[in-house]
Amino acid sequence: MKFIVFDNPKVIGGLLRMVFGIKREVKN
Repeated sequence: MKFIVFDNPKVIGGLLRMVFGIKREVKN
């Protein structure tokens, strides 16, 4: 998969939140 890096911190934070949220759902 190719990831596009955005300079906007809000976009990066949103992507990180999405990724960690998915990881949490998989764990539970």
